[in-house]
Amino acid sequence: MTGPTFLAFDVTKLPSTVTLEWQGRKLSIVCRRNPQMDRYTLDIYDASGAPIVFGRVLAYGRDALFGVAHVHTSGLGVMPFDPAWEDDGKDAGAETFMRTVLPYLIPRWE
Repeated sequence: MTGPTFLAFDVTKLPSTVTLEWQGRKLSIVCRRNPQMDRYTLDIYDASGAPIVFGRVLAYGRDALFGVAHVHTSGLGVMPFDPAWEDDGKDAGAETFMRTVLPYLIPRWE
């Protein structure tokens, strides 16, 4: 992966899963919604279904995997942002998430 990769979650059918390969490993990234807090969260599972991370909040402009030290997520980040600058600075809540604020897989340097 050389640049950001869009994660196409279906927020009309949650939880929504995107499966991909990262550094030769199959990962399932699951998006869920916490309606009480108007937040979307992220879980990541390995190929056997074992959880790697659970309940990481998707917040605008922040890497949801920042501070996670796991061999399966080394160099991997997930960040929601607004590529068209329509709702720049708005959080990734129900009003904007998957409409203008989109989640991307991003490469990280450790």
